Amino acid sequence: MSLTLTIDSVCKRYGLLPSEFLNRGNSLDLYVADIAQQFETYVHNKHMNKNTPSAPETPQLSESEMTAMLERVRNKK
Repeated sequence: MSLTLTIDSVCKRYGLLPSEFLNRGNSLDLYVADIAQQFETYVHNKHMNKNTPSAPETPQLSESEMTAMLERVRNKK
């Protein structure tokens, strides 16, 4: 994310004008805002059932593979 968008994000989150942030903010504020944005994106994608780099991918099995797995489980009885 570009620095300008990061500053905009921090200002929106904390209700500051960009000039106020430039006078009072520091690199910790930018770091926390970046991590918070990444976490919000992760939670949103998880809620929308989208695979994210942090979440395991859904296995792509064919119908015949799933049927074979089901038959193996049924035959164990």
